[in-house]
Amino acid sequence: MSARIAPATAAPARIVDLVTHDSVEIPAESAVIGPFLLDTDSWKQGAKPVRESGEPNAAGEVRVARGVVDGVEYMLTVDAEVPVR
Repeated sequence: MSARIAPATAAPARIVDLVTHDSVEIPAESAVIGPFLLDTDSWKQGAKPVRESGEPNAAGEVRVARGVVDGVEYMLTVDAEVPVR
């Protein structure tokens, strides 16, 4: 992806900070679904999450994907949690 030059008449850039939080509960044993979620190469497009902290492939691991699309920077954070009932 190459950078585009804004026309001289374009409005100045604005910084927008948008934070959302989504949660997905998958009714499957972690041993079954875990490898699929940790190896995103087969199904996720765009930036790939890389480990930032926590023990690899375990509850508490934090992975972050960073990228730029049309000049807008984004960051996706994935926290691995084990549900408690």
